[in-house]
Amino acid sequence: FGGKWNEGIQGFAVNKKEQGQASEIFVRKGEADKVMLTLGHEIGHLMTRPLNNQQNEEAKAFAFSIAWMRKIKEFNIANLQTSISLDAPAQNGLHDVALDFVLNQIKDGQDPMFLHREIAHSLIGVKNEL
Repeated sequence: FGGKWNEGIQGFAVNKKEQGQASEIFVRKGEADKVMLTLGHEIGHLMTRPLNNQQNEEAKAFAFSIAWMRKIKEFNIANLQTSISLDAPAQNGLHDVALDFVLNQIKDGQDPMFLHREIAHSLIGVKNEL
């Protein structure tokens, strides 16, 4: 990646699934816990085709990243069990709204991977828009 990073951006994904090409993830170097959380979020974007609704696209990625975090903690991957925690996303009406939606669904008993699939298949979404 040859461009300049916005200070708040930790990573991004380029989903080329619909073009039949390999997708790409770019992550800012940093401490292992932050890098692993960023990777989990970006992988969440790439697991399925991109969604047209950006809040649902972010919710899909957050659902996967929470499942990812749980596995890191459960198996103490890279000895990160005690240092993994979900940081508050940008308060921009996109990331914060998407994360709040996912956290509320999980609080109501939804499994994060089930939620990821439901959002990816447009069966559930932010603000009940679907």
